Amino acid sequence: MSPVKKLSRQEKSTDVFLRAGVEAVAASGIDRISVSQVTGIAEATRPTFYSYFGDIDGLLADIWLGYSEQWLAEIADVDFNVDKQDKFGKELWITLAEILAITHRVPALQEVVEPTIEVWVKKLSAQSTLAQLKAYWLVSTRLGMTITQGVDKKVSLAKIIEPLVKYAPDAPTVKLAALKPALLPRVSEAKIPDLSIENQLIQAAIEVIASAGAAAASMTRISRKARLSTGSAYPRFANSAELINSSFEMAVSRVVEENFSFIDLEGFGPEDFGLFVTAGLTPPRKTWRNFRIEIHIEGRINKELAKRLSKSLQITNSKVAKGLVKYGHPDVTEQAIPYLMHSVGIGFAILLNAGAPLEKLDQRIVTVEFVKLFDKLAEAIK
Repeated sequence: MSPVKKLSRQEKSTDVFLRAGVEAVAASGIDRISVSQVTGIAEATRPTFYSYFGDIDGLLADIWLGYSEQWLAEIADVDFNVDKQDKFGKELWITLAEILAITHRVPALQEVVEPTIEVWVKKLSAQSTLAQLKAYWLVSTRLGMTITQGVDKKVSLAKIIEPLVKYAPDAPTVKLAALKPALLPRVSEAKIPDLSIENQLIQAAIEVIASAGAAAASMTRISRKARLSTGSAYPRFANSAELINSSFEMAVSRVVEENFSFIDLEGFGPEDFGLFVTAGLTPPRKTWRNFRIEIHIEGRINKELAKRLSKSLQITNSKVAKGLVKYGHPDVTEQAIPYLMHSVGIGFAILLNAGAPLEKLDQRIVTVEFVKLFDKLAEAIK
């Protein structure tokens, strides 16, 4: 039996800070924690914090380095149940998911997160294409669920991904024609055609939030992005929160309208869904993908926004359910599958930003296999 390693005083102190940081992120959101909050939880001094981490980004980077290897193994394990974790374990999932989600806009995190994901992707790439896709769908769904759970608890229904991943084969049972770019739906960004001053501000808010996060979306920054004076913003929006809410509603309405224009009135098939997922990973949807990530991170700690997000999600889910009518099993198609589609979309966006080559994989390979399992799974759930 190997001897237990004794931690030095600094190692013990660092661990206390890391755990305090996890607690702070879970309580206040990743963009709103402060050194004072962390040192208060850790019962330590600010000078000690600065000597160890430099700033909050340094703390987040060390949290990732300390816990991400085990977390990536857990989130990719189809049999792992996060609900059975203790309080710290659940808080850690939220923290690491949010660190991964904001990596694309924080250089200090890119330096530690992207190499970790690169190693994970390399190991995954040794498997068959279908096995890779199954793993990506599982991890992406769990990421999306974690990011959304503070907005809508029903997102846990997306756990339907677990039996799909567990029982789908690792080798395709259906041969598909080679994927050609011309087959993909021509998706676009959430652009607003009417360039009134109000809509210029909303468009600018969408772009600022997508690139820097909702916490950075001040009235001044949004106005500057729109090339307008701050004075022109306040008569139209009382504050940045109101503008953020309006930007979400406008972006969702534009993208959802376009998304459903691709769905045949008779519903969409498994190959159609695979093509649509692939199209959503192309460059024209980058701003929308990042905006949706950021708005859900904000929604976890912004209760008014959370209500709007939850309501919008219900409306979108009902539209998705109509496209699934032909498959029967309304107990599953009206809630679980729409939540799965929502969650995997957010998770894919996060992994794509971190360097996972999702845009290079033909998503039809996995959607076809999942749908083949659908009848059997839906009956089992009943």
